[in-house]
Amino acid sequence: MKFSDYMKKYQLEDRNPYAVEINDKIKIYDYVRTRIGAAETSELFAHRLYAGYDIKKCMAAIEKPCVVRLNNGWHKMKILLTYDDTISAAELQTWQKMKWTSSEWAYKQIRPGFTVERILPLRHNLFKLFTFHGKVQYVWQQVYTIEGGCIGKLVSASMYDTDWKKQGVQWNKNPYPDKLRPRRLEEMIYIAQKLAWYEDDKTWDFCRVDLYANDNRIRLSEMMNLHAGGTNGFNGNFDEVLGALL
Repeated sequence: MKFSDYMKKYQLEDRNPYAVEINDKIKIYDYVRTRIGAAETSELFAHRLYAGYDIKKCMAAIEKPCVVRLNNGWHKMKILLTYDDTISAAELQTWQKMKWTSSEWAYKQIRPGFTVERILPLRHNLFKLFTFHGKVQYVWQQVYTIEGGCIGKLVSASMYDTDWKKQGVQWNKNPYPDKLRPRRLEEMIYIAQKLAWYEDDKTWDFCRVDLYANDNRIRLSEMMNLHAGGTNGFNGNFDEVLGALL
């Protein structure tokens, strides 16, 4: 089975309650803390200023530059870089009242709330670690820019195995240049593999752990048990290569 076909099928059938936890950008804190401990969790969430459901508290936590986003998806996010960049309580209220229309069951179970996080470097690295049955198989290094307040414009996407051997894989015609091996690669792999086990004896068939690694600091972006809504943007036969790992 192709990886994308598996994702489509799993998206319709998934009812794992842990999927609600990992896809909720508020509840994921407790999920992570349970699996890797308090000290490591503090580092991963050191950029977080607020996580909760109260609009007044969310507004009070804003320290520019920062990013404010809804906790149950990518579809609502606002980057506040300068004094002139603002967000209102009314806007947050509108976000919170929106109904999630995706077919992904887990997202529909999430109580809408907010996170406020310190801004990353305007041009930053995001490492998406692909784990299969509890083991990281590939590390997808992406470079994003948020210059001008844009929401995550993808600059490049280069795929590597865990020995940092580059794969000839392109994603939706984006550049895939050679990248230096990150200094804390082994730590990122360790974190991803710990988080891939949702119980002591149970692991996700597939999960993706997304970690920012900039200025020698590791921060959690998000975690999910699905990828790209079941779409395939990989060139060549990489869709089949990933599918074989399932």
